[in-house]
Amino acid sequence: MDDAAVRRAGRLGLIAATAFILYGTTIPWRFDLDPSAVARRFGSVDWAVVHVVGGRLRGLPDIVANCLFFVPLGASYAMARGLTRVAPAAVGGLLLGAALSCVVEALQLLTVDRTTQLGDVVFNASGCAAAAGLTARFQRRLPALMSSAMGRWFRSTPAHAAFALVAFAIALRSLAPFDVSIDVGSVKSSIKAFLDAPLGLAGPAEAVVVGVPFLILGFVAADVVPGPRWRALLACVALAGSLEGAQVFVASRTPGVGEVLAAGLGAAVGLLARPLGAAAARPAILALVAMAAAEALAPFTLATPESIEARATSQSLVPFAAYYADLRQHVLDDVIDQALPYVLLGALLASRFGGRRAVLLATGVGVVLEGAQIFVATRVVDVGDVVLAALGASLGAAAHARVHRAARGDATLPATARA
Repeated sequence: MDDAAVRRAGRLGLIAATAFILYGTTIPWRFDLDPSAVARRFGSVDWAVVHVVGGRLRGLPDIVANCLFFVPLGASYAMARGLTRVAPAAVGGLLLGAALSCVVEALQLLTVDRTTQLGDVVFNASGCAAAAGLTARFQRRLPALMSSAMGRWFRSTPAHAAFALVAFAIALRSLAPFDVSIDVGSVKSSIKAFLDAPLGLAGPAEAVVVGVPFLILGFVAADVVPGPRWRALLACVALAGSLEGAQVFVASRTPGVGEVLAAGLGAAVGLLARPLGAAAARPAILALVAMAAAEALAPFTLATPESIEARATSQSLVPFAAYYADLRQHVLDDVIDQALPYVLLGALLASRFGGRRAVLLATGVGVVLEGAQIFVATRVVDVGDVVLAALGASLGAAAHARVHRAARGDATLPATARA
């Protein structure tokens, strides 16, 4: 990608990141412009940057989320400006992040269910500055990196990049919301919870949610881990076991053997499907849609006929509005859970129908399953899930096109990658 293309991508990223930040920090859009109410909310502004209770930092998940929220903005800023020096990029990112965060916090004074905090500005700006500085550093080293052995390795075998990205997404999902604690009491409590319920899985639907990402990982692991396929399976299971073990130090997580078993089963299915190539596409698509339906409609508690009409009229049409009520705990892992299955579905559909039709078909599956949740008493329809399905399918279709182009145009690709 040349410099002009990088700058164009950065400008588009700036627009998208700014729109996403403004959208995400003002939903569900319940504004109250009464001057006395605004003055009352201004009087209750939290001017503390951090809160320490009993010698421990409180609100670590919020701090991490606020930093990560502005990372795309900082990275896009450095790309759009073509910055290659770390200090100017970091300073510019700091100022940009602080300015936009101040606008956001001011807008939140006009809402009835948001709180304005100085700490949000500090950590938003810090995340933006760090992302801008790291991106500038990366841009300066990009030509050397792409010509290095590692760069040639990733370009010659796209499966390596896919394996790394899927493993990273799985790690994020497993450790979110990152409320790490090495307090002895917290660790003991986590171990006790594990011993009381070692399986850990709430039901088959959760097993599907855990297994699908590892199915993708197992599918690409066949081209990454050398030697017999049991080594690739062992690598996937070792990753799952390590992440479950690490959850002992995450206060809001509890490790479970069941999740490791579900991960191993998913990876085994992916490894077994890999040699089948195109012949496995149709049954894999059907199986994946069935698993998505099981996850979306579990626990299959049908709503009463009297309540269906009321549920249909009360559903929010604001994308991601449901995440606001659960902002601190399960947003990141839920986003990954929703998007990853559609990444695989998009890639599989693209292998049979082409990229555009694949995205439309996968999005249609998401619309149908989300609409069907009106008839499930314990489910809430969220338009944001359809958006995530479309984004996941788009990524899967794009990845399929990238691998297909590489397989046709690069004779150095191994036979397994060209299949």
